[in-house]
Amino acid sequence: MQASRNLPEHSSFGAVDARFCKVALDTPLRRLFDYRIHEQGSPVAAADVAPGKRVRVPFGRQKLVGVVVELADSSELAEEKLRTVLEVLDDTPLLDAPLLEFLRWAAGYYHHPVGQ
Repeated sequence: MQASRNLPEHSSFGAVDARFCKVALDTPLRRLFDYRIHEQGSPVAAADVAPGKRVRVPFGRQKLVGVVVELADSSELAEEKLRTVLEVLDDTPLLDAPLLEFLRWAAGYYHHPVGQ
């Protein structure tokens, strides 16, 4: 017997001209973090960032590795307050779209941060 899952809808999973990405980080906070994909002089190309790939990002005084969960063309935060992705660590996504959606559903169902 297969259980039915109510997976959340995320319309911006693969936005083509995305300027921002939402990253899951290994923190006890139950949210995704917005980062700019490209900044003038940055070695990261916008085409390299994709859902399911690992990225290195600044977080406070640290640099953390997280997973891009989705791309977006806007952010709730002001663009000048967002920090930029430092490095893309994978050539191809490690997690595909159905697995990312399942992990988001599981994090919500079990009330656990998606990045952990």
